[in-house]
Amino acid sequence: MKRSFPAGILSLVAIYMTVTAFQCGSAEMTTAKLAIKNGQYDKAEESLVRAVEKNPQEEEAWFLLGQVRLEQKNYLGMNEAYTRALGISTAHEREIRNNRSVVWNELYNGATEDYDKAQDQPEYYQSAAEKLTTAMAINPDSVQTYFALGLVHYSEGENDKAAGYLGSALERRPDYVEAMNILSSIHLDAAVDLEVAGDDEAAKKEYGVAADLLEKAFELNPEESGNINNLIIALERSGQPGRAKTLTSEAVKENPENPTFRYAYGVYLLNDGSFEESVKHFSKACELDPQNANYAYNCGAAYLNWGVSMKQEADAKLEANKGKNAKPDLSYQEKFRVALPYLEKSTELKPDDAEFWSSLAKAYTYLGMVKESKAAYDQFDRLTQ
Repeated sequence: MKRSFPAGILSLVAIYMTVTAFQCGSAEMTTAKLAIKNGQYDKAEESLVRAVEKNPQEEEAWFLLGQVRLEQKNYLGMNEAYTRALGISTAHEREIRNNRSVVWNELYNGATEDYDKAQDQPEYYQSAAEKLTTAMAINPDSVQTYFALGLVHYSEGENDKAAGYLGSALERRPDYVEAMNILSSIHLDAAVDLEVAGDDEAAKKEYGVAADLLEKAFELNPEESGNINNLIIALERSGQPGRAKTLTSEAVKENPENPTFRYAYGVYLLNDGSFEESVKHFSKACELDPQNANYAYNCGAAYLNWGVSMKQEADAKLEANKGKNAKPDLSYQEKFRVALPYLEKSTELKPDDAEFWSSLAKAYTYLGMVKESKAAYDQFDRLTQ
């Protein structure tokens, strides 16, 4: 899923450029002011650098050096000069604050454009990161800059860098749910990699970190169902299955008419293998919100898995009674038939989800609907190519 930057602040004020009147001063300052007036910014910078070398406490020289570097689009140099000026006097604080705000917004909006381009041209990720790094230096208290930079690194697969910036965003804004969600995904990915490497203990710790983040996000925004599956998996694999059950069941008890809570508890029960109980909650979620594709899909998937489980038991009994004229138990087919309309509706509501089509194709196959199964698998193939 493509994630977006938080919106920038529209620039409603122009960059403030000013040069004080020519007064008695050093030769360097006089030369610099004349050069600025004539648009000779390289020459002005040289003179101002000499001026601050001679008198590091000359606030106006530092301020003008920042102005010149602003014109040169040397934003880091501009910011350094402004900081030095403010360290001496607040004489130009209003102009500096204004210009920093305008430049930050220009950089942030430019990074947003680069990030959008990077979806098709990944080389733009670097440009976006560079702009955001500069924006962060100019306004180190901007939470959305940390988040955006974390998002850029996450999108290009640099999870360690992304985690650092997302963590910084959360330090500044502890209720930043979107940052929690992405950071939890990074820890879940790390947990899976550690499991593959055979380090189960380290994987368990990563799952625990992810669970803490996802649980906090759930508490802050319980209506968001997108990360409930991950929350339950993280709790279970970090050794907290009881917490997963308590969290979801208590939510349903407190608000039984909330479809998200019904869905969450259904997910827990499905993962626990409690098919009959899970479909009760999934079907209730569908009743409360009939246009939600995820609810429809999971209800259908629960019936499908229930039917598969029953079929495996029936096949095992038939094999055990082989040669005893035992009749096959086909009662599982009813579960497949009930699953079908839910799975069909999920593909209608969300036709670009390959997983939905794969499960629908399996249901058709189990019911012997060859033509429909082929069509569903063909759609799955088109979406995954």
